[in-house]
Amino acid sequence: MLVEFKTKDGSRRRKRIKQRACYAVLEEQDVQRDEGIHDPEFIAEIYKEATTQASLEALNRGLKDQKAMLEILDESQRSQWEERNAPTKGSSGLEAPLRRRSITETLNGTDLHQMRRSTPA
Repeated sequence: MLVEFKTKDGSRRRKRIKQRACYAVLEEQDVQRDEGIHDPEFIAEIYKEATTQASLEALNRGLKDQKAMLEILDESQRSQWEERNAPTKGSSGLEAPLRRRSITETLNGTDLHQMRRSTPA
């Protein structure tokens, strides 16, 4: 299944995602520098937001590959694999994170940049 993502179009798409994430981080660093703010957690959030869709797609590809692998194992091998990879206590296994608001979406009419700037440090 991984083969379908080893194309020129896939390569271009991955490069665009990386560039957008990099530019978003650099832009926020400039904003913070201009405003005398140091907020690495917010920079991390911006990067996560820029790469969320790609991360979810990668998780889904992995889950599809896992399902395909389990389908070709015989019953004994599948049971052994499932025992070794069962979620531990307190863990819920592989779950996709809830969708987060986009950086450009608003929260109660205030954009996230504005919200961060108005929050006392």
